[in-house]
Amino acid sequence: MKYNTKFFFCIFAYIFFFLISCNRENKTAEEIPSDPGIATDSIKDVITDSLNQPDSMFAISEEFCVDYAGTETFLPANESFVEFTKRSKNYFKGKQHVSGIFVKENFLMDQDSFVIKNIWTEESTGEKISTENYIKNTDFYLADTIIRTDLFTGLVYEAIDAEGSSKFLCTLDSSGKLISTINIAFFLHSGSSTADDGSKIPWYANKKGCIQRDLRIYFVSDISIKKLFQILDNGKIIELKG
Repeated sequence: MKYNTKFFFCIFAYIFFFLISCNRENKTAEEIPSDPGIATDSIKDVITDSLNQPDSMFAISEEFCVDYAGTETFLPANESFVEFTKRSKNYFKGKQHVSGIFVKENFLMDQDSFVIKNIWTEESTGEKISTENYIKNTDFYLADTIIRTDLFTGLVYEAIDAEGSSKFLCTLDSSGKLISTINIAFFLHSGSSTADDGSKIPWYANKKGCIQRDLRIYFVSDISIKKLFQILDNGKIIELKG
């Protein structure tokens, strides 16, 4: 009985490449995490990791501003801010996606609702915000470790939703417990403006906060400075009156 060696070779090659393909697909599935948030269960892991980052500062050696540099190519007439962040190759560079649950537990004190204090006026930015709705409709990213002393660490996280972005400075003690938080910068849809051709286009308010060497925080915007804040030695952030 004669065997068709060409036929068996083809069958063997097919099975071989089929098995390789299956293994590659399984490996890819294993490498892609089901939860886009970070794998750690504790903010202490984040603080510990920051200690190993050579570009993190033990304290502010010179004035440091939290801003939205790199948004110059944003086209509000043609895209939303979320679409811009997806188009931009560098916007998320150096940032780590975290889950809403992580933010609720570590930065919102696990509260059911909260109020974002408006840093440019005497009012808050509206009524209490539902934490559940907030984390459901917002993407969160750890952006920078900008302050690290013997008593506290200062982290910046960013919240992005359909209206734009807000950045928050949070101070935490060595155990990872939140000390203070402040809305230090934002890039938010705040109305409309008139283009050169007379058409209306979305307008985004762009504000930044700067931290001086003495850990005083001031804000830069198109209106006069309304408030100044101070980060105390223990990490607590207070408003400076007068």
